Amino acid sequence: RNLLGHAGVDVGRYTNDSTAFCKALLAEGGVAATPGLDFDPERGSRYMRLSFAGTEESCREAIGRLGAFLRR
Repeated sequence: RNLLGHAGVDVGRYTNDSTAFCKALLAEGGVAATPGLDFDPERGSRYMRLSFAGTEESCREAIGRLGAFLRR
C-alpha cells in the first residue's frame, strides 16, 4: 500500500533553528524534511514539514529513523 501526505511538525522542543535541525536529521538520521522557514518566514524557525510518499513500509522506516534521531 502506498501513502501520500505531509505534516507540519513543531520541533520547538528540540530547536529554534529548523534549518539546522533538518540538516542534522538528514545527515545523522537519514530522513529528509523541509525547514518551516520555507513556508513561514516569521514563525517557521520552530517547524518542519515532513512529506510521506511511498510504501507503508518505507514510511514506517522513516518514522523509526526520526524517532531514533529524536532520542539521541
